[in-house]
Amino acid sequence: MKLKNETKLLNDTLKLHDKQVDEHFPKDESQVHAYSEAQYMDLFSMLQEVTKAYEFLAKFKKAPLKALEILVTNLNEHSEMVNEIMDETNYKTWTKEQDEHYTGVFYYDLHRTVEETIEEMKEV
Repeated sequence: MKLKNETKLLNDTLKLHDKQVDEHFPKDESQVHAYSEAQYMDLFSMLQEVTKAYEFLAKFKKAPLKALEILVTNLNEHSEMVNEIMDETNYKTWTKEQDEHYTGVFYYDLHRTVEETIEEMKEV
């Protein structure tokens, strides 16, 4: 089973996100943290839309169902990692520096998760 169209949708979504990040990246260093938080949420929102597209298309073909399974599994693993870190570090008591650090970690991991998902889909 080839996931060519499903892989293209996810890859194009990530490219669009990256382009938007590059175009609007703040020049003021003090705004970078808030921007990172917003971009993390934006990427997650875009991935939710991709998931909805896969769910709809899975009614008609098997490939989107496999793509959905891979994407959801990988996003769940990312979410589990985030939850573990937040629980283990007592996120409610984070300093500003810790908040900035973990925001970067979470955003990087989500982006990396999408890249790995694309590679995994290419192998199917």
